[in-house]
Amino acid sequence: MKKYLFLLASVCLCCTLVSCGGDEPDEDISLSVTLTSGTRTSYILDASATSMPSSISFLATSAWTASVDATGGADWLTLSAYSGGAGNQALRATVQPNETTSLRTAHITISGANNTIYITVSQRESAAAPSPTAEGVDKSDWTLVWSDEFDGADGSQPSSDKWVRSTRYSSTWNRYISDSEDVIFIRDGKLVARAIPNPDPSSDNVPMLTGAIETRSKFEFTYGLVSVKAKTNPFAGSFPAIWMMPAPPTQSWPAGGEIDIWEQINTEATAYHTIHSRWRDTLGNANNPASSFTTTVNYANYHVYELEWTEDRISWYVDGSRRGTYQKSTSQSALDNGQWPFNAPFYLILNQSVGDGSWASNPNTSHTYETLFEYARVYQK
Repeated sequence: MKKYLFLLASVCLCCTLVSCGGDEPDEDISLSVTLTSGTRTSYILDASATSMPSSISFLATSAWTASVDATGGADWLTLSAYSGGAGNQALRATVQPNETTSLRTAHITISGANNTIYITVSQRESAAAPSPTAEGVDKSDWTLVWSDEFDGADGSQPSSDKWVRSTRYSSTWNRYISDSEDVIFIRDGKLVARAIPNPDPSSDNVPMLTGAIETRSKFEFTYGLVSVKAKTNPFAGSFPAIWMMPAPPTQSWPAGGEIDIWEQINTEATAYHTIHSRWRDTLGNANNPASSFTTTVNYANYHVYELEWTEDRISWYVDGSRRGTYQKSTSQSALDNGQWPFNAPFYLILNQSVGDGSWASNPNTSHTYETLFEYARVYQK
């Protein structure tokens, strides 16, 4: 269970901009934050919370007002005061327990003269997570619509009815992609995806060959539950992934969106779960709302990585435990600026790539990197 953030915001409100300093909170660390005018900060409450235990404190040198804009109606979060005068001020927020099955968000705006401070409060959903089973979340309410169990003969290729090889381009993940059967093949009922030293640079002038397959043009879907069981071997430079991209025709990246179900880098015992969009990557709203989550993972074992995608939220699970949720905004301005491109068909990608030093480190070009996929399944309601 993650720790919850309890924020004490010290805010300067005056007729001219006051340089008070600023910081963004980390979801796993409780801390006090001093805000500069225009700064945006956020924190998360448990579904059962009834108040914010710390007040929002600030020094006002003129009259001020506060307002709340909240999803699901503004009545679940209320402030002890919505206006006031000069001097030391302290607001307390009362929160109603979240009995819905959706994460909800409130935006507190405090304004004085020319200064405005934005505070985002998110409250976790109640009982939204399906019960964990031996193979991830409970799927009794879901219907299997597509799957590959990778049960072909040893040395065979994945089904051409379900997959195509990814294409080599210039991005980090695809710059060494190859059609070689040494980087994608079936073994012991598993899909083996590898990044290997290039055995013949004279015919293909790259240091490594990497394997990637995708369901593009074979199977594309809108909304559902994706379930993939996989195991990887962490090593410096490793960069495997289970992820989704929008089916063509679509807008160029990141406007069309990207959903990363699972990524691992280097020797880290960490699973990364992220979305990409114009709102997040072009306009700098990675934390408005939080768009990336992590899980500590023992990579000596297989794990079930899952994504529940509905018309208004995306939730990630590891071994049946929910690790994070990204919610569709209720702000038309945010939607107009690409906050939710996740309402169109996407396809699935499985790959073993290597880093270039920008996130995952440069690879050891003498090492063979390997990730095993036991199955890939998609369910819908």
